[in-house]
Amino acid sequence: AGRPVVTCELAPDDEVRRTEFYADIIAPHRIACQFMLPLAAMHGAGGSGGVSFSISLGGMDEAQAVLRRLERLSSHLSRGVELSLTLLRSKRESGLARGLLEVLSSPALLLDKLGRILRLNAEAEALLVLADGLGFAPREKRLHASLPDEERRLARFLRLALDSAEGQDTAWQEALRVARPSGRASYILVVTPLPLAGTSPLMDLLEQPARLLLQIIEPEPKARDVRLLRSAYGLTPAEARVAAAIGSGLSLPQAARTLGVSVNTVHTHLARIFDKTGLRSQVALAQMLAALPRG
Repeated sequence: AGRPVVTCELAPDDEVRRTEFYADIIAPHRIACQFMLPLAAMHGAGGSGGVSFSISLGGMDEAQAVLRRLERLSSHLSRGVELSLTLLRSKRESGLARGLLEVLSSPALLLDKLGRILRLNAEAEALLVLADGLGFAPREKRLHASLPDEERRLARFLRLALDSAEGQDTAWQEALRVARPSGRASYILVVTPLPLAGTSPLMDLLEQPARLLLQIIEPEPKARDVRLLRSAYGLTPAEARVAAAIGSGLSLPQAARTLGVSVNTVHTHLARIFDKTGLRSQVALAQMLAALPRG
């Protein structure tokens, strides 16, 4: 790879003339020879590829000059092809990221290293339009909290998570409660720093890669969550309702009022839920709910 070759020197001419390749390609196009630059980016899966240029019989006098020019251009051609392939992969991965966001059951956003919103799913867009606790400024492409104290807490929460995503050894919290001016139960924000693997300074310039996955847990338990929790962990109907309520952001007293049971009953069910699921905290329960697929 990376070294130009003259294809007509790779095999005896009389053998080439007996091939279907000669009959189908070389002869009809009056090709005397080809100059090929094999490229590492196009090697793999048992095959190889590259860039080739054909020369006619009338141009054979210039063959050596063409080969020297190709040698001088080889590094530039290699970089150009590799960049094109990288951009194609980036576009494909971008589409995959959007698809994965749409599958998530919770409102979800991808943020870049500056905390700007790269992508969000339909649930997140609908939630932010309400501006009840969370919203965003389209020009800044940033997530904002509605209340001043919550805004400061949110900014610190995201900054520490982004520092961790950039490889800094910093203490960051996985979840944050965000109060809502309407008085409804707080949102739970669950953040996952995304690894740097596979990125490069060049790709950072061309397309800011995602550094954080941010999921917003809404406080209302959903019937689908109850059904999936029962199926996955063998929870009783009552336990599944408590798990969905607590995991969606309700406090123990709020869950008790919503479900029409005592706080002690919620405590008892929660202990059994932790035993059956192997989870040990309400944050972990919220993260599990956030990962459930949409029904």
